[in-house]
Amino acid sequence: MAWLAAQGLIVVSLPLIIIAVLKKGVLHASILTLAYTLVVFTLANGTGPAGEAVLSGLVTGLQISSIIFTTIYFYNIQRELGLEDRLKLVLGGSGQSSLFIATFFSGFIESVSGYGVSPAVTAPLLLSAGLEPAAAVAGATIGHTWAVPFASIGIPTAVLASMTGVSSERLAEATAAFVSLSLAAIVATLSVKYVQAGAKPLAVGLALAALLAASSPLVGTYSAAVFGLAGVMAGLLLSRGVNGVLEACRVLRYYLLLVSLLLVASALGFGGLRYTSLTVLAAAAVVQILERRVVKGAVRRTVSMTARSILSVILFAIVAELVSRGGYMRSLAELAAAATGPSYLLLVPVVGGLGAYATGSATTSNMVFSTLQRGYAEAVGLDPVNVLALQNVGGGLGGMISPAKIAVAASTVGGRELEPKVFREGLKAFVCAVAPQVAIALALVLLQA
Repeated sequence: MAWLAAQGLIVVSLPLIIIAVLKKGVLHASILTLAYTLVVFTLANGTGPAGEAVLSGLVTGLQISSIIFTTIYFYNIQRELGLEDRLKLVLGGSGQSSLFIATFFSGFIESVSGYGVSPAVTAPLLLSAGLEPAAAVAGATIGHTWAVPFASIGIPTAVLASMTGVSSERLAEATAAFVSLSLAAIVATLSVKYVQAGAKPLAVGLALAALLAASSPLVGTYSAAVFGLAGVMAGLLLSRGVNGVLEACRVLRYYLLLVSLLLVASALGFGGLRYTSLTVLAAAAVVQILERRVVKGAVRRTVSMTARSILSVILFAIVAELVSRGGYMRSLAELAAAATGPSYLLLVPVVGGLGAYATGSATTSNMVFSTLQRGYAEAVGLDPVNVLALQNVGGGLGGMISPAKIAVAASTVGGRELEPKVFREGLKAFVCAVAPQVAIALALVLLQA
């Protein structure tokens, strides 16, 4: 058991060391981690089982990657059609709606894109609304993180469910309920420190966070899309009235179409990893038919944006399959459970956040830690869904301190000189936003006692 646990610890630590210490990219980390894991697994189990594990991980990785590609493709179609410019006219220039732009609009964009797109889109809008450059970058970087578990229409959540064998619907529901508390903390933090929103916008933002918790069984995977849109409309209604809402609906009409199609497909049983990419691709085709235009540049831009990320996801999916079959993470989890008991649960959301900080991706954080967290839950007798939801939310919140996301957002409004200040502000906000998740973990521990 000790040897297996040691291998699990190496597999968890290796990508973090390669990225955070050696300053290499996620792709390098995925290649080296896979090489090490494959050698160790093959020596212990033979080439036959290794080949089966690689094939299974490859299939899962391709399913995940298809959703990443199609959602970014859909986003790029909107971009090529001039959506970003029209959004700046509709949403920009009004300080009254800044809180909703920083949190709910950024959350909506995260849900239909992911991979650093949201902060880059939102920061210039906050700048046009009158915020200082550092505040605009910090607001965009902090504000979108509640939606990260549902990015690209739920990729981090789907990955975590797939890697651990839990119900994706139950995991999405628990994640939405847990993240609602962190959303309230983010709304309060941004309102007080960055956008100076009045009492009414703050009250509406907190009410939407409470409503997210209450409706989590209904919205699940589509929480960020549904409540992101609701927040945008609420902000425009407060700042510009009914006409502002109607104008936003016209600009966002194809996103509304996409969300509607996904909700209908899910209700009919055509959701999850297998069907989501097909639904998004169908929506992309409908948009181009309605516009009577084939957006050729969208494919090229999507390949450029996603190629390295997709390859990394596929390689990490294979790693996850190997460590699961090899029993490395289960042994590490049992060792952690024996050493710490239920108290480790308090660290789960922090571990998820640090994983996202090191790798720049909640999806990668979930891949690295999924089997460990599932094994720990089973070892101490906790519901795996709750433990994984804490990992999922923590991984999303880690985007506040992700150097990659900060750099992307800063590049759109000022430059590299903003990055150290934004990182410090993000670290403070992360502590505030992750505190509710630690409190949830403590409540779970006390309930079990």
